[in-house]
Amino acid sequence: MTATETQEAVETRVFTSIAGGMLIGAVVCALLWTGIVLLAHAASDFDLKPMLLVGLGCGIFAGVFLGGCFGALRGSLLLEHHEKETLPAR
Repeated sequence: MTATETQEAVETRVFTSIAGGMLIGAVVCALLWTGIVLLAHAASDFDLKPMLLVGLGCGIFAGVFLGGCFGALRGSLLLEHHEKETLPAR
């Protein structure tokens, strides 16, 4: 495998890490925010559907952001490890 192919493989892993983090974060935060909204409005007489959609939207937005951050952090560690392996010998 050439150096260019290896670099592309590592960058693909970084992108996959970011996308996976965003997906996991979106699901987890959507469930968390929807649960919080459900608990907050459980005893009220209001229609829960619009507020659950608000909680779902906020959770997805927050999860994409936070999951992307954690995925980028993990991806940067992979990239750093690869760069340390490919440094020229002194």
